[in-house]
Amino acid sequence: MVGVDLMKQAASELWAEAVARDLLFSGAIQQGASSGNLSQLQIKNPAASGKQMYVVSLRLNSGGATFARMGRSDSALGTDVTTFGTMALGSGKASVADLNRGVVASASGLFASSGYIREVDVDPASDTEAIHPRFPFRLPPGVGLVVEATVANLALGASILWVELDA
Repeated sequence: MVGVDLMKQAASELWAEAVARDLLFSGAIQQGASSGNLSQLQIKNPAASGKQMYVVSLRLNSGGATFARMGRSDSALGTDVTTFGTMALGSGKASVADLNRGVVASASGLFASSGYIREVDVDPASDTEAIHPRFPFRLPPGVGLVVEATVANLALGASILWVELDA
């Protein structure tokens, strides 16, 4: 188990460095239920950001039992969330990330039959971990990560941690 212990130590040191250098941001998105529609959430790295973003934690919550599909979509969803990401330690440094939310008719879901990267079972009784810090999701400039519920008429929410590095 020496290898596992070394990996845990390295991960802890990377987290500490990201926080100390003001590179770690946090944010939350919530899309309310919409009759006949699937809820969608997005974190997007703007094309002109000059940053590489790494989503290091994504926790989902829902108004009921659903699966959530995650995939790439570079087009911004319908509504910009007005509270953008903030520094994990509250230093006031602004994030470049766009946090968006929207709905789509259930018959035309973004990931209706294919094209998604991962599907997770969202437990309505507690937060569901969809992205773990050991396996971050990279967002180069111009790229977005969308999470979409597979059941219509449900609220969907996310708490997100990400790191921004110069590209």
